[in-house]
Amino acid sequence: MASNKKTLAALERFTARVSSAVPAYQRIQSVIRKCIDSGQLQPGDAVPSERDLARTHHVSLMTARHALAFLEREVSLSAAAASGRSSRRRKSISTGS
Repeated sequence: MASNKKTLAALERFTARVSSAVPAYQRIQSVIRKCIDSGQLQPGDAVPSERDLARTHHVSLMTARHALAFLEREVSLSAAAASGRSSRRRKSISTGS
């Protein structure tokens, strides 16, 4: 639980740096990606819950859920029933260009 509080504090610092012109779910994704890329979230670390993200970013639970679901598909997060989501090593994504 202490690790989760530390992660929330890091998310709040990154949140202030992301433009509000960007849709809320994309802001949440950007913040989590920055935490992963900076090493504040290591593979296996718990990601804040949907409820915590919604509260931190002042969005609905559905918006937080949407952001996390996209990151799961993108291979940045893995989900486990009843234990929440955790960070995992990010694979490079080819754009085909």
